Amino acid sequence: MKSFLLTLIVAVLAITLPTGLFASTKSSPLSSKKKKIPVHHDTLISSVSANSITITENKTTKTFGITPATEIDVRGQRAGVGALQPGMMVSITIGMNAGIADRISAGDAPVHHDQQAKKKK
Repeated sequence: MKSFLLTLIVAVLAITLPTGLFASTKSSPLSSKKKKIPVHHDTLISSVSANSITITENKTTKTFGITPATEIDVRGQRAGVGALQPGMMVSITIGMNAGIADRISAGDAPVHHDQQAKKKK
């Protein structure tokens, strides 16, 4: 009789203890962290001259020198400095000399969703 009662108690504990451990009402530490949504910042040309380009990204401006060796592409086509206009989106690659643009790739000004909605009206 004692062994039957002991077996019954062990069986009940074996079933209820593991389920009690996993049935916690607290959320896991991973789910409690707020997920950060990445924010995209456009890099735009602020101003351009024959020998320099100033860009703005996330409210920070940077100026890079332009030399005759600087490769310039506008909308995927080779171009000169005169094709670069303020407001264009831009990507600048810096070479061995810090502060000198090795390559400049520019495209049309960004179109944001609120601007697209205004155009449709």
